Amino acid sequence: WLASVRQLRREATARGVRFRQHVRSTTDTAVTAVFYEDAAALLGNAIALTGLGMHQLLGSQAPDAVAGIVIGGLLAAIGLRLAARNRALLTNRSESPLVLDRIRGLLAADPQVAAVGQVTSVYVGPHQLLVAAEIQPQDAISGLRVRQLLAELRGRVTAAIPRATHVFLTPAVTVEPHQEPTPWDPDYWLRRFPDQEQA
Repeated sequence: WLASVRQLRREATARGVRFRQHVRSTTDTAVTAVFYEDAAALLGNAIALTGLGMHQLLGSQAPDAVAGIVIGGLLAAIGLRLAARNRALLTNRSESPLVLDRIRGLLAADPQVAAVGQVTSVYVGPHQLLVAAEIQPQDAISGLRVRQLLAELRGRVTAAIPRATHVFLTPAVTVEPHQEPTPWDPDYWLRRFPDQEQA
């Protein structure tokens, strides 16, 4: 358990988020499974010891029974938490809209980029984010410069977001302009009330 805590703390520090937020949002399910399972074992032992102590002290079987029920509820809650996390990652989980906006801003900031189209992402493994985006280069630049520009932009995205291990940029003659989300779009509320773990 301590080894998993140390690893998660290092990862949280590298991301610049709090430990609890990192545990909730990390894509490395192996280390979080170890953390949750061992934490449940330690907490379950403490609850069982308390139940047995109360049973010996009071001479009643009720504290022992209650401890067993609490331990069962604890294990069920952790199992549901791990199952929900794995399901989210197995169903093509994307990055948060705030991170996609950061990527769009990085691409659009280059003076040789006329416009940025759709930006999408999907997790393909622990701490491995695949990013795909359409960009419209300025008309005046040459084909060779377009290839150089794509390489530079990929480097900037990876430097700003290290988990973006696969970055695919598609040059296009024209791109659909980015539509700002409306209040009926779920992304609108994620942007209005961001969670720090989405950074």
